Amino acid sequence: MNKSKIPAILFLILTVLCCLVIWSFSFDNAESSGAESDRVGEITSEAVEKVSGAKVTFEPFVIRKTAHFVEFAVLGVLLYMTFRLL
Repeated sequence: MNKSKIPAILFLILTVLCCLVIWSFSFDNAESSGAESDRVGEITSEAVEKVSGAKVTFEPFVIRKTAHFVEFAVLGVLLYMTFRLL
């Protein structure tokens, strides 16, 4: 295998894995997705409180929208790198 193709194959594998993760999240029902959003909100609130000392709460809606944005942004970067290196 040509050494110049190894990064392209690595990014292709990461892209497929990211797609599979996004796809697996789509199978969660509303109850488990809401519970996960609540848990992430609690962890994030605790982290912000430890760092800044300020008490904040994050709405599950904001957590879910931010998660969607981040997971698709990661997918976009992976797709860009995959096509650039192929």
